[in-house]
Amino acid sequence: MSLPPAPLTTVRPANVAAVEGEVPPTLTITHYETLANDFLAQLDLLAGVVPQVEPEHTSQRVFVRTHVNAPLEFLSSAVASVKLMPELKVLNKLDVLAARDALQFLDAFRPVLDKVNAFARALKYTMAAKRAAVTNDAQQIYRIAQAIASNGGNPALEEHVANMKRDRFRRRKSSEEEVELIEKKAA
Repeated sequence: MSLPPAPLTTVRPANVAAVEGEVPPTLTITHYETLANDFLAQLDLLAGVVPQVEPEHTSQRVFVRTHVNAPLEFLSSAVASVKLMPELKVLNKLDVLAARDALQFLDAFRPVLDKVNAFARALKYTMAAKRAAVTNDAQQIYRIAQAIASNGGNPALEEHVANMKRDRFRRRKSSEEEVELIEKKAA
């Protein structure tokens, strides 16, 4: 008993639109992409818990940088002075309730920032360590493949060596460099 012939499928370049009603091909989502997407969704939920998070404003960057280093003790002393001294309170230069709210926010979220930064450093190191391990193995394979290909007689291996050589010193811009380029263009 023979099986019916398999239906023919049409391979279409990615830039050609699909026929109406046809499901377009999709990329395979990896296990790590699923984990990363889940993490990002959870991070968005957690970020929603923090009240009034302000994105960095380019117009305020210099102001924030030049005023952020005042000791918290000085800020608390200034708030207490305004609260206790009517002649300072009447100037309306420092809103005691808003200042106390800001200081309480700083006190409460400092450990959160410390933990998030520690996690970011650990994640960055983990990513670098994984990349370093693959780099080490890839460099070893490249050197071994070069040695084997130098004997000749294996055109397919020689082609792979040529591909690795071509790609070995290509350098992709880091995301930090890309952000700097975008900021320079915007300025």
